[in-house]
Amino acid sequence: MKKIFALLMTLMVIVAFATVTFADNGGFYESPSANQAPTLDSFENENEECEATLHITSYADRAQLSEEAQQKLAAAFDTILNATDLTTVNSELANLAKELGVVGTDLAVSDLFDISYHEEGDHSGHGAFTVSLNAETLKNFVAFLHYENGQWVLVEDAKVEDGEKLTFTVDTLSPFAVVVNTNPSVPGSDGLPVGAIIAIVAAAVAVAGGIAFLVFFLLKKKKDTANA
Repeated sequence: MKKIFALLMTLMVIVAFATVTFADNGGFYESPSANQAPTLDSFENENEECEATLHITSYADRAQLSEEAQQKLAAAFDTILNATDLTTVNSELANLAKELGVVGTDLAVSDLFDISYHEEGDHSGHGAFTVSLNAETLKNFVAFLHYENGQWVLVEDAKVEDGEKLTFTVDTLSPFAVVVNTNPSVPGSDGLPVGAIIAIVAAAVAVAGGIAFLVFFLLKKKKDTANA
């Protein structure tokens, strides 16, 4: 009995540690460093003379960016990491979540990356970029955010086609974040998110541990009474 009790207590500690580890991801559904950067499908610039090319850099590859761009991406990362409710980072996202009936604490960033342009040729300036990206982190897509001037802005025209192509139009380029619903109620979802599964397992282990402790206590008390 002592061995069983010790085993259950060990499992409780392991699950509790796993739960804390998951919680440390903050507003991220998965660590952005585990994701590959989206690939560029196509883009257009409203200035027909613009010959700039776009470059997409994942958070994991941020060292390839300029120092200024790295600082922006790091600031964007910290803002998301410290958000237990993503609706607090942008009021328009909060309104959208309310319209969709999505709880703010169920929102998380599945992808964080930077988009920049490289000058090609001489022209009078850049216009708005209409961009189409291929990404594997768009399941249960809710919104697309743009980190601009130290704050997150909702990209209102962002939409997902065929479940893997994201299109949007922006005037400036810097860090972007894909926001998804980690606990969708729509039919056909793949089930509970990792956090919910860990919580359920933790609860089950805690109950089992409590029962084992109670049985151990009662048996010990019975034994002590018999030896009295």
